[in-house]
Amino acid sequence: MASITHRDPQTSSLPDLLEKVVRKVVPLTVTENPEEQTCKDLERLALSSPHLLADIGFKRAAADSSPSREVWHSDGHTIILSLKNPLVRVSKR
Repeated sequence: MASITHRDPQTSSLPDLLEKVVRKVVPLTVTENPEEQTCKDLERLALSSPHLLADIGFKRAAADSSPSREVWHSDGHTIILSLKNPLVRVSKR
């Protein structure tokens, strides 16, 4: 059975203090604008695993796509994936 120990804040160890600092700082590094964060997440997904776009509701726009790029649409976003060099552009519709 696990035990819980409580430490006096005045005698915290260095790892404990570092953990507290990291927990306070890490949320500040996340983009404050949720829409901007969504676009960054979609960009990362399109670059690493474009085949998963269909799994999250995107439809490939064959009419807008070409041999050098793929265009994907959802209700709220458009993703343009350049196939020549790994480049993605995400925009809100």
